[in-house]
Amino acid sequence: ENFNKYKVNYSLALFSIVNYRFIMEKYGMGSLNEIFVRFKKILKDSCSEFDELWMIDEKSYLIVSPGKSKDEITQLVNTNLKTIENFRFIYKQDIITPKIHVAYLDKQSKPSINILDELIKQIAAVNEQHNES
Repeated sequence: ENFNKYKVNYSLALFSIVNYRFIMEKYGMGSLNEIFVRFKKILKDSCSEFDELWMIDEKSYLIVSPGKSKDEITQLVNTNLKTIENFRFIYKQDIITPKIHVAYLDKQSKPSINILDELIKQIAAVNEQHNES
């Protein structure tokens, strides 16, 4: 509504841990919970004053960034992915690597669609492919 009323762009970035079932089965719920806590903290720490972090489901978080362009949200996504990749989740001798999928859009690029619904569809498709393999 605000986009149509005030013509203020906003961007959404949906981050999802794709291999959470594998992590839970191999390393246990405690390790998975530790990863979720760190994952959320990394995303929250990257948010600016006006950004919001929403939990979509047990493995997915959405960053809502009012006023951010597609280039700015791309930079935020890349920074978060690099931070997550560089963080070492260790269980005994193993390094646990969460596989993260990200979908992101800005409203200005797709003014006629519900971009949250579109991102959720993209993540669901990736999760479905991952579960089949």
